Amino acid sequence: MPLPASAVDDPGPGLKGLSRDEALRLGENMYRNGVLPSGELMQSVVKGDIVDESGNLTCMSCHLRSGFGTTEGRVRTPPIDGKRLYSPLSKFKGIPLTKRSPQPESQDYYRPAYTDETLAGAIRTGDDPSGRKIDDIMPIYLLSDRDTEILVYYLKKLSTQPQPGITENTLRFATVIADDVAKEDREAMLGPLQGFIKNWRIPKMMERAMRAKAHLKEGTSQGLRSLSLSVWELKGPAETWRKQLEDYYAKDPVFALLGGITKSEWAPTHRFCEDHKMPAIFPITDFPVISETDWFTLYLSKGPYQEGEAAAKYVNSRDDLSQNMSVVQVFRKDRAGLVLSKAFQETWMGLGHAASL
Repeated sequence: MPLPASAVDDPGPGLKGLSRDEALRLGENMYRNGVLPSGELMQSVVKGDIVDESGNLTCMSCHLRSGFGTTEGRVRTPPIDGKRLYSPLSKFKGIPLTKRSPQPESQDYYRPAYTDETLAGAIRTGDDPSGRKIDDIMPIYLLSDRDTEILVYYLKKLSTQPQPGITENTLRFATVIADDVAKEDREAMLGPLQGFIKNWRIPKMMERAMRAKAHLKEGTSQGLRSLSLSVWELKGPAETWRKQLEDYYAKDPVFALLGGITKSEWAPTHRFCEDHKMPAIFPITDFPVISETDWFTLYLSKGPYQEGEAAAKYVNSRDDLSQNMSVVQVFRKDRAGLVLSKAFQETWMGLGHAASL
C-alpha cells in the first residue's frame, strides 16, 4: 500500500554542518521540487545527451512522494525508499538468488544493497551497485559532492518507518463528525462507512497473490490486515477542534480519515491532516480549503467557491460581452455568499480583468 512520504525516523544525527531537520528539509526540496540548497534548479541529463535545466525532472515525478515508485505501461519505476535501497534485490523469475548477472532481455537481476557511495554514484552516473546501467529514462543529475550528500541523506531516511495507524494486523481509520450536523446527515455518511469496514474482506484471488508474494502459508494472517474505523466527534466552535483532534490522535493514531462531515468550515481538520501528513478522503463540507500546494485532503468539490469560479469563467468566455466591461457582484452576505464572491473576484482578476464592484 502506498504510504505518504515520511522522512521522519529515529532522531539520528544530521550531516556535517547541518542539523538533521535542516538536512532533511534541503533534501526534500531537491527530491520533490528540483531545487538545490543554493536555490538554483537541479540540472540533469536524460537519454545520454538531452540536458534539462528546468528542474522539472524531479525524483518525485517518477518515484512518487513516498519513494515507492510506480508502473506506467512497460516502464517500471522501482522503489527508492531507504529500506529498499539499502537492502539487496535478488530475484530472477521469482527465485531468490545469492548472486547472478543480468540475463538478456530480463528486468530481473541481482543488485547488492546500496551504500552511501554507490547511491551517490547511481544519482550522478546512472550505474547501480553491480555496475549495471540503470534504464536511461532515469535522469543523471549534475550535482556537486555536497548536494549529492544531502540528497543521499534524504533518500536514506525516506519512508523508513511505518505510518501511524498501521499495525501488523490492522489498518486503522477514523471519520470526523461535527456536532452541527443533523442526525439524518450523520447517519447517511456514517452508515456506508461502517458497513464497508464491517464487511471488508480481501478477495480470494488477491489474498492468494499476497500470500504468494509474502511466502505465507494458509492460515496465517501476517500482512493481510483487517480494517477498523473510529468516530471522532468534534464539539463546540471550530477554533477548539484542533485540540480535540490532537487528543483523539494521541489516544488512537490512525492512518487516514475517511469521509467526515460538518456544516462549518473544514479548515481546522485540513490543517491537522497537513501537519500530520495524514490522508483525508472526501470529507463532506461546503467550505473546503482551496490550496494549490496542500497535499493530503481530497475533496469532492470546492463548494460555493467552485460556483463563483465557474461564473467568472463563463462571463469571460462570452464573445458578445466587452472585455473592458465593469462587473457588479450582487450576493447574499452570509458565509456561502462571501466565499462565492471571493472566488469570482480571484478568478476574474486572474483572467486579466479589473476587480469587480
